[in-house]
Amino acid sequence: MGKLVPAARSARYGDIGIVMKRSFFEASSLCRVPTGAVDHWHRDITRRPMKSVAQFLLPITVLIGAVLSGLGSAHAQSVRSFTADQLEDVLDNAGLGAEMAEDADTGTPVAQAYLGETLFFVRALDCLGTPDACSTLLFFANFDLGRQATINDLAIVNRFNEKQVFGRAYLIEEENQVGVDYVIELDGGVDMDNVSANISRWADVVAAFVEHLQEGNRTSGS
Repeated sequence: MGKLVPAARSARYGDIGIVMKRSFFEASSLCRVPTGAVDHWHRDITRRPMKSVAQFLLPITVLIGAVLSGLGSAHAQSVRSFTADQLEDVLDNAGLGAEMAEDADTGTPVAQAYLGETLFFVRALDCLGTPDACSTLLFFANFDLGRQATINDLAIVNRFNEKQVFGRAYLIEEENQVGVDYVIELDGGVDMDNVSANISRWADVVAAFVEHLQEGNRTSGS
């Protein structure tokens, strides 16, 4: 499953300290996850061969079908925010196997889910009420470089951002990681068709980023 890390890192918001609701060790009560206790998948870009884009796109095809079939009659509904339970339901209905947590500092929801073999996080922002109902969802996935970050990695990230309409790539130099994120805004009211389309688009963003990394590393000879 890759190495263990104490917290998920978001380029937009820095480290996310996490208190687990349902820990991966099935703890029954809320507890601060100790250093090294959050199971985080890292794909080593240089040392492990990545799956081909065709192989990677297979779970995305399944994902899109699951989103559409799972939401069913809920498509007509309009939502302005998600609680932790609602976010978990949406991700589970999309076949993403969500695990929910809370931010250690703010108590706001954080979800961990998988897209194929790629672990990603969803951080809920702009939250109000009890329980927290949040109108902004930040999706992000980080990938270990397996070596020191270089100026070429920054160039690869910048080229992705120049050509990609949706999603934003970034370099976390001190962690020797690259990543990509995507924001879904619910404020003002969004129907569930739009939500499912955005989750599917996130899958497309991750696939495009992986393909771009593969091509960038082949071109640079890294």
